[in-house]
Amino acid sequence: MSYGSADGVAAFVPRYATPNGEFDQTTRPTAVQVTAWLTETSALIDAYIVTKGYSVPATDTTLVSLFDLFVNQEVAAMAEGVNGSGRFGPTNPNQRAESRFAILNRDMTDYLDSLLIGNQTIAGTVQPDRTDGFA
Repeated sequence: MSYGSADGVAAFVPRYATPNGEFDQTTRPTAVQVTAWLTETSALIDAYIVTKGYSVPATDTTLVSLFDLFVNQEVAAMAEGVNGSGRFGPTNPNQRAESRFAILNRDMTDYLDSLLIGNQTIAGTVQPDRTDGFA
């Protein structure tokens, strides 16, 4: 199961989709590329959340909605990148750039760590850890 959708990606980067808001074989990226990126980014999420004790694919409607948002945003950034812009686009050759995967992985783990702890706290399975000394 993939999180996100090609329509969701197109909503973030309409200039790279058709006038109907779709990706096809003539767009850059193509529909096949967008679908592959959705699948791959979703697989990264599933691989990560299973290490945190969650079943995959996620079924909690709130988490699925938030995963959809994240995957759509990341794939939209990839679409910008292949078109020469955005955070996955070309970098200054005089600067050592962080790899695209490293950026994606860091963004994903930061987002998911905060999201999953919040979800467990709301569900009552994890008690908040107060570091300020107050009970």
